[in-house]
Amino acid sequence: MKVCVFAASSSRIDAAFMKAAKELGVAFARHRVHAVFGGGGIGLMGIFADSLMAHGGSITGVIPGFMMDEGWGHSGVSDMIVTPDMSERKKTIFAMS
Repeated sequence: MKVCVFAASSSRIDAAFMKAAKELGVAFARHRVHAVFGGGGIGLMGIFADSLMAHGGSITGVIPGFMMDEGWGHSGVSDMIVTPDMSERKKTIFAMS
């Protein structure tokens, strides 16, 4: 099963949401749910991805080229799809999940 996860990229997030993102990553890994997410390495996106991968889960990132150029992509995600823009990013995420 593949599930799309939308999450904030801001690092100014309440600790309760950070905890929930970690727990969600663990649950995805435990239940072998493949995550498709926005590809970011910071904020809740990064916390979720780190947790999922630390527990052996699988994940695909989808990120626009301009965000990769800015260094915003998650460096630990090996399956990263780079799209030309935000619109294609959303279309790709929806199509894959």
